[in-house]
Amino acid sequence: MTRWEIDQPRELTFDPVRSVHVTVVSGNVNVVGADGPVRLEVTRITAPPLVVEQEGEELLVAYRDWPWRGVFDWVGKDFQDWSWKDALGKLARLFHARYQADVTLAVPYDSTVKVNLLSGPVVLSDLAGEVSARTMSGTLTLQSLAGRVDAEVVSGDIEAESVAGDLRASVMSGSVVAAGCLSRRVDARATSGDITLDLANPHIESVAATTVSGEVIVRIPRDACLEVSATAVSGKLASTFEELRAERGPGQSTLSGRIGSVPPGRGVPGRLSIGITSGHGSILRSDQPCHGAKPPRRTCD
Repeated sequence: MTRWEIDQPRELTFDPVRSVHVTVVSGNVNVVGADGPVRLEVTRITAPPLVVEQEGEELLVAYRDWPWRGVFDWVGKDFQDWSWKDALGKLARLFHARYQADVTLAVPYDSTVKVNLLSGPVVLSDLAGEVSARTMSGTLTLQSLAGRVDAEVVSGDIEAESVAGDLRASVMSGSVVAAGCLSRRVDARATSGDITLDLANPHIESVAATTVSGEVIVRIPRDACLEVSATAVSGKLASTFEELRAERGPGQSTLSGRIGSVPPGRGVPGRLSIGITSGHGSILRSDQPCHGAKPPRRTCD
């Protein structure tokens, strides 16, 4: 294993890697798929030093002496208790001044990437491997990702563009926006916030959008085939698809039905599920077929 300690702005290059794990307390993290050697650039750093370790094809960038590193595991358990979230927010403010680093990594396109950040924005782009990103407070930007994506934010937004792998996006307070989404399977959740899904792949298998308080907008390609089930407890549902049936019952509104026809050889339609406790929902027809934006080594199909 090779080890470095970074206590000032610095650039490093590495042997080829397949797995990257970044844990930073406060700052900016940018990971991009690129040709050439693996490169790390730290443009801002405050004490204590950031530790970088490479063992075989695994690369780790993290603070070794930070006593609360396990907080990122707590976030992954999808706690719904706001008291936990408030406590972790105070923790982020406590460590914000001391543990700061701005990190940029250029890695092979098919790398597996995991990023944990307590406070600050994360940008992941042009990657074909599996991606996991979490931040307590900040914006997650996901662009041209072809592998499975797992994104989670406590306070902030998730902004995705041209994501082709299975997408799971979860926010406590903030919005989820997926533009030109090429994924076949999408699971978007918000506790307090809006969800906007612009679906660009007609071969959708499963899409779920759930918010407790907020608005849901889903745009569907004109040649998609979906079984639709949408419910709003307090709010209205609207659709530009004549095939969907709108009903208003005691305590809730619903939209249901099938959009499009099953293509030859597929057998069953995909599924679209929308659940809203307080807010409105819209299911809209996209006038454009699957557009040409393609993540690395993937196609719209």
